[in-house]
Amino acid sequence: MVVHRLSERRSPSGDAFSRALLDAPAGLSFAQLQAAAPDAEPGEVAAWIGHAIAEGLADESLPGPEGERVFRLRARGRRLLTARRRRSVA
Repeated sequence: MVVHRLSERRSPSGDAFSRALLDAPAGLSFAQLQAAAPDAEPGEVAAWIGHAIAEGLADESLPGPEGERVFRLRARGRRLLTARRRRSVA
């Protein structure tokens, strides 16, 4: 039986997406999220943001200036990701 550690299941670019959203309270477009982790495939970005929305960590904001979808962290997501960031620095 294979047991996967949590870090093996996480998106390789998840930390970059988290940092980008923490640094942009108004939110980011899909393209901006992808730019935060240039090596990430579009499917990885979509899966990460989809999971964050499903878990109540993020939501879709009003459309951006060019009509693009904008994603932002909800209060719960901000608390959890900020706590994770603090633990990784300590």
